[in-house]
Order: sequence, then structure tokens, then C-alpha cells
Amino acid sequence: MDEDIEKGVDGEEQPAGKFPLKWIIIGVVVLVLAGGGYVGWTMLNPQPDQTGAEGGKPSDAEAVKEVEVGAMFEMDPFVVNLDEAGGKRYLKSKIEIEFVGEDVRKELTNRLPQLRDTILLHLSSKTLDEIRSVDGKIELKDALIKRINQVLKQGKIRNLYFTQFVIQ
Repeated sequence: MDEDIEKGVDGEEQPAGKFPLKWIIIGVVVLVLAGGGYVGWTMLNPQPDQTGAEGGKPSDAEAVKEVEVGAMFEMDPFVVNLDEAGGKRYLKSKIEIEFVGEDVRKELTNRLPQLRDTILLHLSSKTLDEIRSVDGKIELKDALIKRINQVLKQGKIRNLYFTQFVIQ
């Protein structure tokens, strides 16, 4: 009689307690994965802020204003010997300067000899090891922006771009 109780309707034996535990574990895993997916989706794709200009995050128009590129001032290429023993290495670089306002363009044009001198002196003081890496180029860029802004009296430049950078 005990054998009849352990057999199922189809006559197959079912282990007592294992069948429901397996489905409970699968259900919990599915719920955890679904919950993690939902949390990940909401964090990676935040809903747009409805406040706009009333406060909080800036509106789309304000965000575009921050990204806009200013006017560009193109400089002639620079060719300098790097600060290496024997002077065998040189750098050829072309720079464009980003600024805002026509008064800054006039000042850049009027102070062009001072700007070129400042840039040439700074570039020629660098070694190959200092400017070979990306970090070195970023440091060079930041230093040039600072030096150029020291020369300018009426305005400031926003950014500086290397449009050519060849070391030989």
C-alpha cells in the first residue's frame, strides 16, 4: 500500500520534495534576473526631465548652447627642435584656437608674434618622452591654453586643437 502512495497518477515514481524545490529555485532566479534587468535598464536609460527651464536639469536648447563650437583662429605650422641631446628630433605641429567673440579674434591677430613666440618656446622645451603619449599631448595642450590666456589681455581662448602633430 505504501508503494501505491509514492507512485503518481501515471504510475511513475516521483521523488518526494525535489520537484517543487527545483521549480521554486528556477522561479526565484527568473525573478532576480528580471528585477536586475529592469533596474539596469532604468539606470542606463533615464527618463527625460520634465522640469526643463523651471529648474533642475537644463533643457535641450541650453545643452546645445554648451556644446556649440566657437570661432576658430588658424595658425601657421610650427616646426621646432625638441629638447633632446644632439637636436636630432623635431616636432611639426599645426594649431587652431577656439574662442568666442570678435574682440578676441582681433586681439589674437594683433598679438600673433607674441603668441607664436610663446608657443615656439614652450614646444621646444619639451622632450620626446614628455609628448609621445596621449596624456603628454593633453598636458601640452592645457599648458599652451594657459600660456596663451596669459598673453591675451581682453579675452580668453576656449580651447586649442592640434590639427597636425608629427614627431621625427
